[in-house]
Amino acid sequence: MDLENVKSQRDYLEDELANKERQIYILEYQRSIPVDQLVLINKKLDTPLDRKEFSDIQREMCYHLSKYPDIIKIVRGHRERPSSTSQKATIIANTSN
Repeated sequence: MDLENVKSQRDYLEDELANKERQIYILEYQRSIPVDQLVLINKKLDTPLDRKEFSDIQREMCYHLSKYPDIIKIVRGHRERPSSTSQKATIIANTSN
């Protein structure tokens, strides 16, 4: 191999490495919990939840979903019911007509 090919291949591999590092970063942080949500949940829990524990719980649910049908039912219930804010907005919109 001549020097030009070696440099070209090195540049290509450096670009590939940078792309892989970016992908790893995205994978690590795309499922992170927003700080405001962490603060809100910690007000409701007896024991504070940190990001690592949340990540562990999330991973556990992803890999062993069949263990948690009750949690799925609860989440579905929350998603199907409009939030109190949107209920208030609907009531206000309906009474103003």
